Amino acid sequence: MKMFMFFMLMINFLFINFNNPLMLGILIFIQTILMINLMGKIYYSFWFSYIFLLVFIGGLFILFFYMISLIYNNKFFNKFNNIYITMLLIFMLLNYKMIYFNNMEKLPMNYINLNNNLNMIKLYNFPNNLINLILIIILLLLLIIVVKITNFNKGPIRSNYKKKNYYTINQYIK
Repeated sequence: MKMFMFFMLMINFLFINFNNPLMLGILIFIQTILMINLMGKIYYSFWFSYIFLLVFIGGLFILFFYMISLIYNNKFFNKFNNIYITMLLIFMLLNYKMIYFNNMEKLPMNYINLNNNLNMIKLYNFPNNLINLILIIILLLLLIIVVKITNFNKGPIRSNYKKKNYYTINQYIK
């Protein structure tokens, strides 16, 4: 538990030093994995954290691909000195305040009653799982429909040259 909190704090401080969307996406992904492990330990069930991971990673992929298609390539690692100074400050701060982190493991982390946790698990058992299955099928069909509708250009959003078969809106109005 102490290591999860330490790594989450370090990733928050490292987030300031990067401006490349690829590195920011990697940091958000690592932060999500650490947060999901922490949620699984708190709730004694990884169902909620698993669903949270799927939803969050899906949204993260959409944002990542959108940003990659719009932003030009930058230098990847350009602030090493700031990263080292930030990590050094974090280590010094945590060594000074380690007394408070040692007492953190003694606190009860399960404020949720075990019966409430079982009610959450019932959401994915037999009679109720059909609603989730229908929702998954509807989302898959919507994904396929949106891809088929928007896939008429078959190319990247940004390009450095104009294609010969470049369609304009005026061709469709006629």
